[in-house]
Amino acid sequence: MTEKELIKNLRQLRKVRPSKDWVITTKQDILGETQTPRLFPFFNPAFAALLLLLIFLGTLEIAKDALPGSPLYPLKKTAQTVSLFFLPPQEKAKASLILAEKRLEELEKISKENLTQNLSPAFKEYTQTKGEAKKEIAKILPQAKDPEKKEFISKIGQIHEKEKQVFATLQISPKELSETKTQDKELVLTLLKTEKIEDEALLKEIEELCQNENYSLALEKIVIYLSKNQNLDKTNP
Repeated sequence: MTEKELIKNLRQLRKVRPSKDWVITTKQDILGETQTPRLFPFFNPAFAALLLLLIFLGTLEIAKDALPGSPLYPLKKTAQTVSLFFLPPQEKAKASLILAEKRLEELEKISKENLTQNLSPAFKEYTQTKGEAKKEIAKILPQAKDPEKKEFISKIGQIHEKEKQVFATLQISPKELSETKTQDKELVLTLLKTEKIEDEALLKEIEELCQNENYSLALEKIVIYLSKNQNLDKTNP
C-alpha cells in the first residue's frame, strides 16, 4: 500500500461514526458506570392515560361523600355540575332541584355532626344551588305540563319545609338569605302568571310581601296554596 492510498483510507475512516449504543456501552465500561434500568419498560402513553383514569375514578368514588369545605369536595361538585350540563331543559330543572335537596342534606349533616368549619361553605353551596334550581324552573314552568308543575311545586314545598327545620337548628333567619332574593322574585312572578290563585286574601298578602321584598315567604305561601288546592288542572287544557 502506497503512502497516498494509506492517507486516503485514513480520511475515509474519519467519516465513520460509531452507533449511539456502542458509545454509551464503551463509556460505561471506561468509567465503570451502570445504566439505571427503566422502572416500567412497558410504560407508554396509552397505559399512562388508563392509569390516570383509574386514579380519577377512584378519587371520585371517595369524593362522593365529601362535604363542603373538605379538599375533595370541589371534585364532587365539578362532577355533579358537568352531569347537569348535557341534560335537556326539563330534565335539567328536575336534576337541579334534586341537587339543591342534596346540598341541604349536606348542610343538615354538618349541623348534626357540629362541623363548624364546614358550616359557612355548606350554607353558601346550598343557597347558590337552590338559586340556580329556581332559575331553571322559572325558565321551563310556563311551558311545563300539569304533572310536571305538580312535581316541581311538591319538591319545592318539601325543600322549604326541610330548610325551615335545618335553619331553625342553625338559628339562621330569612334575612340572611338575601342572596337568593333575585331567584325567589323570578319564581314568584312566574307562578303568579302561570297559576290561578283564587284566594283574594292570600293574593293581597303575597302582594304586600313582594312590596317588602320578602320573596322567600311569598314563594312559600304560593307553594303551600298550590300544593293544598291542586288547582293546576284548571290552568292548562
